[in-house]
Amino acid sequence: PPDVTTVIWLMMAGVTLVLLIAGSNVANLLLARASVRQREISLRAALGAGRGRIVRQLLAESLALSVVSLPLGILLAEVGTRLIAADMPPDQVPYYITWSVDYRSLIYSVAVALTTAVIFGLAPALQATRGNLHDALKEGTRGNSARRSLLRSSLVVAQVSLALVALVGALLFVRTFSNLDTYDVGFNPKPLMTMRFYMPGQPYDPPDARLRRSQDIVSRVEALPGVSAAFASNFVPLSGGGGGGRVAIEGEPEVRGPQAQITLIGATGHVARTMGLSVRGRDLTEDEGNSHQAVALVSQEMARRFWPNREAVGGRFRMADATGEGASWFTVVGVVPDAKLYGVDPSNDQPTPAAFVPYAFQQALNTGITIRTAGDPTSISSPVRDAIRASDANLPVFNVRSVDQWRQLSYWQYGLYGWIFGTIGVVGLLLASVGVYGVLSYSVSQRTQEIGVRMALGADQRDVLKLVIGYGLLLSGIGVAVGLALAPLGTMAARQLLYHVSPFDPVTFAAVAAVLVGVSFLASWVPARRAMRVQPMIALRGE
Repeated sequence: PPDVTTVIWLMMAGVTLVLLIAGSNVANLLLARASVRQREISLRAALGAGRGRIVRQLLAESLALSVVSLPLGILLAEVGTRLIAADMPPDQVPYYITWSVDYRSLIYSVAVALTTAVIFGLAPALQATRGNLHDALKEGTRGNSARRSLLRSSLVVAQVSLALVALVGALLFVRTFSNLDTYDVGFNPKPLMTMRFYMPGQPYDPPDARLRRSQDIVSRVEALPGVSAAFASNFVPLSGGGGGGRVAIEGEPEVRGPQAQITLIGATGHVARTMGLSVRGRDLTEDEGNSHQAVALVSQEMARRFWPNREAVGGRFRMADATGEGASWFTVVGVVPDAKLYGVDPSNDQPTPAAFVPYAFQQALNTGITIRTAGDPTSISSPVRDAIRASDANLPVFNVRSVDQWRQLSYWQYGLYGWIFGTIGVVGLLLASVGVYGVLSYSVSQRTQEIGVRMALGADQRDVLKLVIGYGLLLSGIGVAVGLALAPLGTMAARQLLYHVSPFDPVTFAAVAAVLVGVSFLASWVPARRAMRVQPMIALRGE
C-alpha cells in the first residue's frame, strides 16, 4: 500500500488549498462590503473613531461570520467522515483506525476557523481604513476603488490558480484509479469464485488427512451445476497465501539473493483450467497429489529466469533451504503465462516467478478453493458451502468472495483517494467560479455609469458582453497560467502514488485548464448579461 504519511500530507495540502480559496472568497466579499460602507467608515473616523477601533469592529464582523459557519462545517465533516467510513472495506482497515469527528478535530476546526477569519478579515479591514478621509467623504463609496479593484482581482487570480492545482491532483488520482481498474492481471477474474475453509484438530493430524479432505471437497464442488473446474490450494488468487523461498536448479550453480526467490503454491489438479491459463506442456492432475509425484507448473517468468537458454518443461528444481519431503526435486510439466497472484500492486509491475506443486507438498490448515463458473460466480456460493458441509460439517467457511472482488480490494485505497481528492478538486472549482462571478458582478454594479456612457457613445450590447466576459477570462487566464506553473510542485510530491500517469501529464493539465476557463466563462456570463441590460439614460441620470 502507498505511504500513509505521504497521503495524509497530500490530503492536508488539498484541504489547505480549498481553505485558501474559500478564504479568498470571504476576503473578496468583505472588500466589496467595505467599499459599500466606505462613507460610513469615513464618518466614524471623522467623528473620532481611531483606525484600530474600526479595524477591530470589522474583524469582529468577520469572526462572527466564521463562528456562525462553524456548526454547518462540523455537520458536513460528520457526514463526510461517515461517507468515507462507509466506502472502506471493514475487513481491510486496522481496528485501531476510526473515522469520526472527535474533540481534537473540533478544537482544530475551531482554531482554523478563527485563525482564517482573522487572516482573511484583516486585509479588507486595513484596506477599508486607509486613504484620505476628505476624499472618502467627498467621493462617497469610491475612495481607493482602484486599489480595492486590484486586490479583488488578485484574489480571483489566486483562487483560480489554487483551484487548478487542486483539480490537477484530483484528476491524476482519478486517472490512477481508472488505470488500476483496467489493469490486466494475466487472467480473467470475472468467472472465478473463492472461499476458504479451516481444517484444525485431531481429525486432520494424520498424514494426508487435509489432502484427502480437500480433494473430496473439490470433487463435490466440480459436480455442481454451473461449475467448470475447481482447485484447492494454500493460496487464493489475488488474495494471499502460498509460500516460497530460494530455489536451486538441477545442473546449475546455486544462486543466492533476491533473484533466486520464487513463490511456491500447493494446489490440487486443474489449476490452469480453473484460472483459464494456457499451458505449454500440461496441467497438474489429482493423481499426482495422491501419489506424491514431485511435479510442478511454473510461470513464464520463472522459466525465463532459471532456464533462459533451454526449454523449462522437463527441467528440475528444489527449494534450496527445504529439508525432508520439501527437499524433493520437482520436475516441470508445464509453463503458464505470468499472472498477478497477490493483487494489483502499483509499486511493482514486475511478474512474480511462481511454481504450483501438488497440494500434498504444501498442505495447510487454512485452505482456499477457487471455482470457475459458467455464469455469475456469486450465485454458487451457497451450493459450494453446502458441498463443504456435506464433506465435513465442522469446517468453518469464510472469506467468501469472487476473484474480481479480491482484485478490487487490492487497490481500494486508490478509489478512496480518488473520491476524496476529486471532492476537494470539485469544491475548489465551485469556489473559484463563485469568486469570478462575485468579482464580475460587483464590478458591473460599480461600472454601471461607465457602461451607460459607452453605450451612449455607440457601444452595442455585444461590445458590453465582450468587455465583461473578456475581463473575466483575463483574470482566469492569468490564474490558469500561475496554476500551471505551481501544479508540478504538488504533482511531484504525489508521483509515488500515481500509476501509469505522469505527474506532468499534458492531457491532464490541458483538460483542467480548459475546464477552468470554461467555468470562468460561464461564471462571467450572468454579470455580462446584466451589463447588457443597462439603460444608458438611467445610468447617465444616476451620474
